[in-house]
Amino acid sequence: MFLIANKRFQAEITRLGRLLALSQYSFTETHLQINQKIHSGELDRDTIIASTEFAPFTVNRLHGMLESQAPRYLRELIFVRLISALEVYLIDSIKEVASINPLIFKSQDILQFSKSEILSHSSIENLFLSIIEKDCRTLSSGGFDEITRYYKNKLSIDYSDTYPGIGALKEYHDRRHLLVHRLGSTDERYRHQYNSSRKKIYIDLDYLSQAIKSLSSFSSSHNQLVLNLLFNTSFNEISPPQYRCIIILEGSIEEHNLLKPGFPLSESTTLGQITKSSKVRGRRIEFILEGDRGTVDSYVNLIKEQHRMGNLRFLYTNPRKIGRIWTGKMP
Repeated sequence: MFLIANKRFQAEITRLGRLLALSQYSFTETHLQINQKIHSGELDRDTIIASTEFAPFTVNRLHGMLESQAPRYLRELIFVRLISALEVYLIDSIKEVASINPLIFKSQDILQFSKSEILSHSSIENLFLSIIEKDCRTLSSGGFDEITRYYKNKLSIDYSDTYPGIGALKEYHDRRHLLVHRLGSTDERYRHQYNSSRKKIYIDLDYLSQAIKSLSSFSSSHNQLVLNLLFNTSFNEISPPQYRCIIILEGSIEEHNLLKPGFPLSESTTLGQITKSSKVRGRRIEFILEGDRGTVDSYVNLIKEQHRMGNLRFLYTNPRKIGRIWTGKMP
């Protein structure tokens, strides 16, 4: 079983790997062809092949860029996107875990909410997911250290023994930071942290290829750690409401018992218990129901049966899934 976040990250890794291979081939072949044309006399090094805003673009300049600068810049761009995708993967995994089993995040933390914040949510589940969303926004701006600290403190997931190791993962992020904020120039902290005297960092082909392979392996390991967390957590307390349904019909609540809040749907559930809101405008009635799929579907079928019998007029319904529930089984 793979998390949706894992599938997305693996797809991104595949695309970046293909882009790297394609660009290496294109740069090499183009450089070779230009080199051959220069030596054969077909092209002169000073021939202007394009005019840019800043300076004429000659064959000689293109030849030099294809040999070093253009491949280096593209490797840096690929690396920056790769590490950004890793952060997105880790944060999206948190959201996915929360949607499957919110009890994993159960704690004694004290949170403050205004009345408007509480009343703006239709259920406790939606309120909880908004809390997780807020945590994730904080993590997005907090960096890799904040993300790993969250996993360790909230989910008891530690990457110390996960290949390529926490040290390598931090170095990837520190290197990405230098590329984004200092155009690759190192600072004193980086040189001290990694015992380096280099004034500039470079993303060579071997380093980037290894980073792609390492993060692909890390992605699989992370996916398994999260599944272990989910599989070893009790799901007995998860509340069943998972489907929401709007029902619009024409009829009279007074005339039909199945439209009244006390109408029994099971031994322990009444219509009122799964009704989130209702509006009555003359004979037009609109219900918004929320409950497990079996209960919602059974009630919709009752309404449709009454419609076929001519007792009321059924106009519209759109049952849809609003969440997921863990079954406790590993596929």
